[in-house]
Amino acid sequence: MCSTPDPWLALVGAIEDLAADAAGVGPDTLDRRLADLWAMVAAVDPGLAQRLPGYRGTKDSGPAGRAGRA
Repeated sequence: MCSTPDPWLALVGAIEDLAADAAGVGPDTLDRRLADLWAMVAAVDPGLAQRLPGYRGTKDSGPAGRAGRA
């Protein structure tokens, strides 16, 4: 990833790098790189990062929690 003063551009670059490399990396490397991306998201937009637990499919929130609800 290239160095840039704009954190959003750095995040987009990291996503593009991961997408280009995804087929050739192992699951441990992929997990680490996704965690690194979330750390970048948290630094750029803490409000977005705070919503992450709601996306994990817990019983009361997220996709699994909404399943069957109208």
